Amino acid sequence: MNIRIMKNNPAFLERDELIRGCVVRHADLSLLIERLHEHGDGPCQHILVIGPRGMGKTTLVLRVVADVECDPTLAKKWYPIVFSEESYEVATAAELWLEAVGHLGRQTGDQRWLSAYRDLKSERDERRLYERALGRLMDFADEQGKKLLLVVENLNMILGEQLSADDGWTLRHTLQNEPRIMLLATATSRFDEIDNADKAMYDLFWTFDLAPLNKDECRTVWRSLTGHELSGDRIRPVEILTGGSPRLVSILASFASEMSLRELMGNLAHLVDEHTSYFKSNLESLPVAERKAYVTLADLWSPSTAREVAEAARIDVNKASALLHRLMQRGAVGEVSKEGRTIRYQVTERLYNIYHLMRKHGGEESRVHAVVEFMIGFYEQDDIVDVVRTIADEACDTDPEARRDHFFVYGGILKRLGDDARARKILAATNPRFFQIEDAPEFIKELPKKHADLTSTTAEQVATQEEVRQLLVFAAATGQVAEAIAVLSASPAAARFEPLLTALQLLNGQAPNAPHEVLEVAKDIVKRVEKLRASLAPATTPAKKSRAPKKTKGSSA
Repeated sequence: MNIRIMKNNPAFLERDELIRGCVVRHADLSLLIERLHEHGDGPCQHILVIGPRGMGKTTLVLRVVADVECDPTLAKKWYPIVFSEESYEVATAAELWLEAVGHLGRQTGDQRWLSAYRDLKSERDERRLYERALGRLMDFADEQGKKLLLVVENLNMILGEQLSADDGWTLRHTLQNEPRIMLLATATSRFDEIDNADKAMYDLFWTFDLAPLNKDECRTVWRSLTGHELSGDRIRPVEILTGGSPRLVSILASFASEMSLRELMGNLAHLVDEHTSYFKSNLESLPVAERKAYVTLADLWSPSTAREVAEAARIDVNKASALLHRLMQRGAVGEVSKEGRTIRYQVTERLYNIYHLMRKHGGEESRVHAVVEFMIGFYEQDDIVDVVRTIADEACDTDPEARRDHFFVYGGILKRLGDDARARKILAATNPRFFQIEDAPEFIKELPKKHADLTSTTAEQVATQEEVRQLLVFAAATGQVAEAIAVLSASPAAARFEPLLTALQLLNGQAPNAPHEVLEVAKDIVKRVEKLRASLAPATTPAKKSRAPKKTKGSSA
């Protein structure tokens, strides 16, 4: 069954489509639903869902509404009133209740409430409007015998930009004391009105931070939208480039559902071109000064301080700090790390940062392309490599009398591949213990000679990027981290291996300041080094029972 994609406006989906399309965040949904079940007769604990743009806040709260409508217990207790994704009409506290009456009229289609909304709009006294609009909402709640669940999006904009401080305190009094109203709100980030003790909304909300999708969740979304499986680590580039944003994963999926990983990554420039209007509209919606700070941060790519942004943008550091703070409140920029009073920021929509850099010319464009090319080599899987590596692993843990076939299947496949790049991948991926098995044929024992020793080989002498990576990963796993850093740092080709160099620095106890994409790939390289290091440790367990190698295509050589 095809799932209709609404990357920007999930509110346009029918309820059944919304339910079918929610293939992830089930734990988040359950937690919010549990909160609704727990509420008693007293004042409500209001909920604020926080997450950057595109993280799925709207979809999640609409999914909560769908569950309320479908669950007899919840439907008996709650009546949801759903606001638009933007509530620009709300400029006073009274207008919040006025808009609630308007949405109530449109949801019910009841002429009585539509007329009430039109009548209230003619009221010019804000205090009287507040009391009258709130009173009509309470009349409806009493008629239904239910509490009202007001779903209000972008609360940070409403409270931080559209309402006055006095309006905030007026609302707080009602929200604290009126048990028939509960807010289920969203915000793109934490903001002063909920974090500062001298602000009206301080400590009024239970806040729920919406985390980026992890690897398995990205894979689930991809499969639901494309019908294709990105198994193993092939989903990692999607997770890294999108920052785990469901909206950006959907953009990639709609563009590249039939592509291999190599084709997808190789066509990023075309993807950027296809979605230029989306990225540009987000950028052009920012005020001029904020736009400059945002673009400067995107230019820097690596997590950057306000001082670094100020220097690059040629503006005062205090102004840069204020602009970055505003961008954080919009959800356009995120805080990556904090050391003392020094904060490092990055663009939250990671695919936008790639878009921005790929449209530029010169060093940063080349840097992005180099990282993308590295990701292709690191994450692209070849089934035959995995199969043959498994055969070698089995041989290491099989009784001598039962592993003769393993040696000849392994050797036969490599012979058929000849000088194919996959043969080099197989050799590099094979556990070194396999070549050291005492009863192995001589041709197996001689295979490691295809790998030059680190001390006599530099990065420039290795034929392919894959071989460089495998060689230095092996060096790091055998304790030669500092030597590997020295070889790579001195190489003219070092720029092509930024994620690898970053990984080696992490293994060496350093804290490199690298772009999110580079750092995420580096962390995966570290995991691979640690796994290889563990496999190289002397075996401490007895050999497993004998077994024949699994049959594979092409294994009859």
